[in-house]
Amino acid sequence: MVKPVHTESIWKKWIFIRMFSAYSISIFGVYLDLIAVSVLVGYTWKADPFLVSLIPITYALPGILLGSWAGVAADRLKKIHIMIAADILIAIVTFLLMFVPNIYWLLFLLTLRSAFTVFFYPAQQSLTKRVVREELLTKATALNGLLNQAGKIVGPLAGGMLITVISPQACMAIKAVNSLCSALILLSAGKVEEGGQSRTRTEKAGKNGHLWGTWLEGWKYVLKRKIIFLP
Repeated sequence: MVKPVHTESIWKKWIFIRMFSAYSISIFGVYLDLIAVSVLVGYTWKADPFLVSLIPITYALPGILLGSWAGVAADRLKKIHIMIAADILIAIVTFLLMFVPNIYWLLFLLTLRSAFTVFFYPAQQSLTKRVVREELLTKATALNGLLNQAGKIVGPLAGGMLITVISPQACMAIKAVNSLCSALILLSAGKVEEGGQSRTRTEKAGKNGHLWGTWLEGWKYVLKRKIIFLP
């Protein structure tokens, strides 16, 4: 009789628990102040509808422009350092948002903050592959994906409820503290060993090449895969 194979629980991986906790706080904070920003612009400043419509673009455009660069950075640099730096910079920019005098500065800082956010998630995903054993990787990826989708729902809902009792600036302050908490959790992880799994092609190039060369290498790899462009 074959005995069943018992795999180790993913919740016994202390580094994954810290990463997952930081990711939870971070993902729920992404859209936490979205409603507050909209209220500030639409009701307090009574801005032009066209300018209001630019707010969602500030959340999405940096991902389109910087997504590939964020992937290259995650391959070349210490992933946990990227995550900590991104959280701290997001917190700083969010605190600055509390004192913006007009919508133009608001749009600029929102775009800047979204740019830092873009660098957090590729590093988090890549680090997960480094610290979680192969047999637990599917479960870890599923948990991260579930959390990502939940954050898109809970974040705006929480922001909507908060804005009924506090000011938009106070909601932004909560978002900033949220990011700092995420950074502190990651700092508590200490030194993380990022080896273990086999490296991707871009990671191998990134260790020996320059940032621009690594970025081009990644695009060459994608463009050679014709199946990606099939309908």
